[in-house]
Amino acid sequence: MELKLNYYDEFQQLSSKQIFTDRNPQNWNLPLIKNAKICGDTTVYLHDISAWNIPGETLIIDTERPPHTTDQSTRKLIRDFLRSQPCRDIFIRMMTDHLNITQARPIVFGTFRVVPLNGTTRGSADWVFAHRLRDLYADPEDSRFSFLNFDDGKKSLQVHVPFTESMI
Repeated sequence: MELKLNYYDEFQQLSSKQIFTDRNPQNWNLPLIKNAKICGDTTVYLHDISAWNIPGETLIIDTERPPHTTDQSTRKLIRDFLRSQPCRDIFIRMMTDHLNITQARPIVFGTFRVVPLNGTTRGSADWVFAHRLRDLYADPEDSRFSFLNFDDGKKSLQVHVPFTESMI
């Protein structure tokens, strides 16, 4: 599995890029932060790396902090994030139950929109923070992948994810 991250400057020129893969664990040099937290204003993507042969459970991609891993599962990170919000997860469950959404429950409250890309809400999954998403499209060279473009007004970044555009 491979995940690519491209950073763009204010002129939309590629300024740097990183590739995260489970193929070369000896080249994995991201910091492992034990008690990492999600910041709804800056976090853009969570990737479940629990099956990868590297330290950590989750890769966190953020616009303000460099990419890092944590030993917490994506489920725990999302649950802790919800509990820190004024609108608790019980409200989200009630709304999604009413709409008959029982597996991959999107989280929508206030200005936050967080969507699981795979798996179930009760297990580990990859999550995109859709309120930060500016554009998404299929990779023209490989239809199994998509590009997610995020922009916070100052910084732009692009994540090349192993999901089809229709899944997102």
